[in-house]
Amino acid sequence: MRNIGVNAGANAGVPQNILLFAYMGLGDAIMMLPMLRSIKEAYPDTKIHALTQAPSPAHEILRLSGCVETIEFFAFKQASLKERWKLMRRLRAKKFDMVFCSYVAPVPYFITLIRNIPVRVGHVAHRRGARNVSFEFLWTHPVHVSDSDHSHETKRYLALVEALGIETKQHHLNIALEPQPDHIRRATDYLRAKGVHDADICCGFHPAVGVTMPWRQWGVEKLIETAQRLQKEYSDADTKVWILLIGSNADKILLQAMAEKIKHNVCIIIPDEICLPEDIPLSMTMALLRKCAVLIANDGGIAHLATSCGTALVRVFGMADYYGYKSLPLDNNVRNVDVWKGLACSPCMGLGVIKPGYNLTNCGHLNCLTLITVNEVVQEASITLEDYIASRDRLFSDGHQ
Repeated sequence: MRNIGVNAGANAGVPQNILLFAYMGLGDAIMMLPMLRSIKEAYPDTKIHALTQAPSPAHEILRLSGCVETIEFFAFKQASLKERWKLMRRLRAKKFDMVFCSYVAPVPYFITLIRNIPVRVGHVAHRRGARNVSFEFLWTHPVHVSDSDHSHETKRYLALVEALGIETKQHHLNIALEPQPDHIRRATDYLRAKGVHDADICCGFHPAVGVTMPWRQWGVEKLIETAQRLQKEYSDADTKVWILLIGSNADKILLQAMAEKIKHNVCIIIPDEICLPEDIPLSMTMALLRKCAVLIANDGGIAHLATSCGTALVRVFGMADYYGYKSLPLDNNVRNVDVWKGLACSPCMGLGVIKPGYNLTNCGHLNCLTLITVNEVVQEASITLEDYIASRDRLFSDGHQ
């Protein structure tokens, strides 16, 4: 194994304990998977400890990855000075050899902790037209990232481990995840109980967007029309097209309103309600996504989750950082499509913040979303469904020869 030359008085060698700042959303955690896998391959006996805000889908990704030893939750903004001091003392006692901080990490709250860790790897963000607060002085291995380089998030995270000389090529696009054992069977049983037969086609829809990001919403009425048209086109005497409306407890009102308008062969799915206490809820979401021939969704974490678990995706993408979060093609021949207009004014965001001079909540036209038509989304979903049906027919034919 290659030893790392470290400055700041640290000894070169293999780290025993690594601290990972994981204050991020679901999509970000999925983008971090290749980085985590590269670290574990380089240092299989090293323990990775994650620090994050609160229990969330992002922390469930860390659990499912199998790369993280422990996860500690700390709401730094709400914590008192006494609580912060206790956390710092507790973390120092773990004697971390190395720390990784991405550009979204809340570095200012943890400088006294970070600066005492021998190997410190962190992003130095460069945002055009914005006031950039640089912590380059803090890092033994600084990694520069810019909102103008159009890099994918996986590459930005991988650059952190590449700064240490770790080989990452084989992990470049490895964001694949597997649900927990038994969840596929339980998801199948659940859908059968709802009336979904093995010969039917399931089209997943994830219509919700984050409370803080309503501007990602393409349009509920457009999603409903898309669902109805797919049902009309692909349902016949032998096969029904089921619309699976997937969301959380917070989305129930929205999902119920959509189900009432779709009317037939529609199922509201709240994965948390299916789970047992010992389950990882996100794993059940993955199992249910695997039952779908395609997922149609707004830009968000669940769309990335569909890609990672091998479900075909048609995603409507608006004003967020398309270059950083565009769908990745996995080595499984699954079709992942982003319907994105690529207007001159988009994306409005870069490296996690709104670009100076932009107002993505009310830009005056929202053309990046409003110009995307139902016809475009239906067309992309139809191509995927045609492939799915042809593949299923081939399997059926081969099984009866």
